[in-house]
Amino acid sequence: MGWYKYWSHRKPPTGERELEISSLAVSPLFSLFLLSLLQAVEAW
Repeated sequence: MGWYKYWSHRKPPTGERELEISSLAVSPLFSLFLLSLLQAVEAW
């Protein structure tokens, strides 16, 4: 959530729609990253 806030603060209000799209694109990628990280830790 901090990442989202960071970008919302950085980007101007005009790029709100763009921000929504980028956050939607990042969300699954981030969850995938977390899943692979968890699996790597379990494999250890």
